[in-house]
Amino acid sequence: MPYLSRTEIEAIACRVIAAYVALPAHQDQMVTAVDPGVLAEDLLGLSVEYHRLSLGGAIHGATSFAPLNVLVYDDPEHPEYCSLDGKTIFIEQELWENSSKTGRRHFTIAHEASHQIYKMLYPKEYQSGLHCRTIHYYSDSPSRSPDDWDEWRTNALAAAILMPSDMLRLNMADLGLGEKLKSLYRGGRDYERFRLLALQMGVSTQALAIRMQQLGLLGSYYFGNSNDLITAIAGDDEVRKGG
Repeated sequence: MPYLSRTEIEAIACRVIAAYVALPAHQDQMVTAVDPGVLAEDLLGLSVEYHRLSLGGAIHGATSFAPLNVLVYDDPEHPEYCSLDGKTIFIEQELWENSSKTGRRHFTIAHEASHQIYKMLYPKEYQSGLHCRTIHYYSDSPSRSPDDWDEWRTNALAAAILMPSDMLRLNMADLGLGEKLKSLYRGGRDYERFRLLALQMGVSTQALAIRMQQLGLLGSYYFGNSNDLITAIAGDDEVRKGG
């Protein structure tokens, strides 16, 4: 797989979003958010299925580039193998059932779809070599290496697809957030409009804040206790990140 800079990943995302906006379902519409399920199924021709992927819920998603069987726990007492056919995405069932995890569900679909996009763009490079994986799992497991290049570039593409730069700036303006926020914290004057922005785009507030920082649209943010003003109003050179 060739090295891809963040600029190159953003360019791939722009091409994907242009094709998404051009889908017949969006004709004569102003598209202000990306539905990753529609993108995966209608644009990329993938299937999205929901299963219990692990007993503890640690695995959020899975996909593969070739047919193989994956153990699922739809009935925890009688786990069974389900087939991944190379063009299917498995998503953890709880992410669908729990409305508070919509942002996580959307990002997981976008993440697994991004693996498939890279495979479509670089079929030989993405499926050859000693370190190629037969299956791609997505989880928040602390055992996953933070230096995993494949996961980093996949997360970067997923974020750029879910929160396109132009779309994000347009939505910020519509909600009265201006061109850039210097700082953001719970209880601050801009936080409620920022929360509405995350809701409108179908992402978590944490994912949105990270994306805005990457695009230079947000200075510092802190999502912990808003009564801790010394921490909450951090300088731009001392970014605090909370849950």
